Amino acid sequence: IDTVREFRERYPGSELYFIVGMDALLEIKTWKDVDELVRLCGFIAAVRPKYSQDLADPRLAGLPDDFWRRLQLVEVPGLDISSTDLRRRLAAGKPVRYLMPPAVEDYVRRHNFYGGGTHD
Repeated sequence: IDTVREFRERYPGSELYFIVGMDALLEIKTWKDVDELVRLCGFIAAVRPKYSQDLADPRLAGLPDDFWRRLQLVEVPGLDISSTDLRRRLAAGKPVRYLMPPAVEDYVRRHNFYGGGTHD
């Protein structure tokens, strides 16, 4: 909420959106100052494959009409990538191409994070 308030001050008149995973969205009513948050911005919920996008979920009940009007669901491709597996692959000097952005891989290898060193 503090970040959204700050953006609202910096960019008056702009339409703001909070991008969140559907799993986190289902917990929105536990967030700090949720009533103000849904007034200040719309929401884009990323829905992963095999994850429920049931908007009738009771955890979303009672949210104001503005929330529902400005909510957008976006299906995102599911990639079975684990940070633990990436660290293991890097430590073993194995390739991680297509599992992370090239710039990130270059940085991680250049700084020898996880003991992987450079890899061609």
